[in-house]
Amino acid sequence: MSLKDEVAAWQKGVDRAAEDKYDEAIACFTEIAEPGARIFFNIASMYLKLGDLKNAKKNLDKCLEKDPHQALACFQRGCLSLQTESYEDALADFELAEKNLRGNVLIDYKQLGLQYKLYSCEIMYNKAYVYTQTGRRSDAQEQMEKTAAMSEQSSENRHKIISAALDDMRAGKQFLPYRLPKSCTVFCPPRNKTESLKPVDFLGKAKVLSSVVDKDDYTGFVGAQELKQTSEQPSQRPPDIRSKSPTPMLDIPATKVSRPSSPQKLDTHAPLKKVLSDGGQSSEGTSRPPKPTLAPPLLTKPELTSPPKSPLPVRPGQPAANREETILTVKIHYTTTRAIRINKNTGFEELLQAVCGKCERPKNTLTLWFKKGPGELFEITSDAMLKAACSRLEDGYRLTLWVYDKEQEPAEQAGKHVIAISDYKGQFSDELSFKTGDKLEVTLDVSDDWYEGKFQGKTGIFPKAYVKDAP
Repeated sequence: MSLKDEVAAWQKGVDRAAEDKYDEAIACFTEIAEPGARIFFNIASMYLKLGDLKNAKKNLDKCLEKDPHQALACFQRGCLSLQTESYEDALADFELAEKNLRGNVLIDYKQLGLQYKLYSCEIMYNKAYVYTQTGRRSDAQEQMEKTAAMSEQSSENRHKIISAALDDMRAGKQFLPYRLPKSCTVFCPPRNKTESLKPVDFLGKAKVLSSVVDKDDYTGFVGAQELKQTSEQPSQRPPDIRSKSPTPMLDIPATKVSRPSSPQKLDTHAPLKKVLSDGGQSSEGTSRPPKPTLAPPLLTKPELTSPPKSPLPVRPGQPAANREETILTVKIHYTTTRAIRINKNTGFEELLQAVCGKCERPKNTLTLWFKKGPGELFEITSDAMLKAACSRLEDGYRLTLWVYDKEQEPAEQAGKHVIAISDYKGQFSDELSFKTGDKLEVTLDVSDDWYEGKFQGKTGIFPKAYVKDAP
């Protein structure tokens, strides 16, 4: 039997048990080739419904052989022993069920397919009942007090009988043992397995989204549909899709065809005769209508839209001839290298405030310096000096400035040399490139992170982190 057939038989047995057809349910459960512990528990529950205690206990024994740690089967077998007054066997099963709880307050069998929670207080309640039936009154009262204390952790209504049973015991009255409710019947198969039993239409039903035939919901081949309609209505003629104007028919006179008496040999080298002349007359004078000339459909040329008159967007790095002449890029050397864009007509004070904001410094706390030549810096303090600096723009649109705090001035480093400790490749045209071990001359201490110097006849700036002082 395949796994699918076993699950189907299991589900069928559960359905028969819900319909109170216990014999049919047992037959469905026994069809399973290798039943597990839950199947044997279901069979035992069906025999209990029929009142057959012997077969019920027999199947509970098989259930515990498959799964010795199922506390619910131990508790159910102990309840069967109470009905046959086998109190020692019942006490052993209750103790085994309590052991399988492993100190937990309850076990929820929902994940295994049974809507029931087995509480430890229910097991202890039946143990107290066994003690009363065997004359161990002191043990019974002690066990019942523990049971009553543990039942306070439960919110189940069925546990209200525990406090009432404790009062009856103190009064010397008898009380009834606890048994599984009728709702606790059978284990159901897992849902993911039962859902696989249902047929699944993976392709689904075709749906017409677009059709060339009006009011057509046919989803097969159109040719098959037209053939079917033709066979059903053979006398119906399809509509003529050609032009409604009459077409001139050829008036060919009837001629008598005589069969030659002997086959004639075809002269392949003779020239072909002209059948029809330019005027529509045959070579033998027979008149024929002229050939209809099919005029090509009139094609209208699409109207060409004129190109947009707006200028193309400016690309970064585009030469100054195609750039907006009023925009300048100002590169700032401070603690780090930054850049801002300003109008070419911006004044000194406005530029200074913009630089302070970019460097995140208070207003009027920085000074602006411009480099005329190698190692030669002058401070910009007016609009005229800024205009003079703008007359020496790099690439026609970029202005490079050195920025210092007011209390700081660029330090001259004439005659100082450094050694490169790592390779460095300049990112801009005003930066030097060198390799490890090269010796560079420092001409200016630009900032905390940058030097200006000379190397291989070129003057530029380079980072201090890549060099060390020469010995």
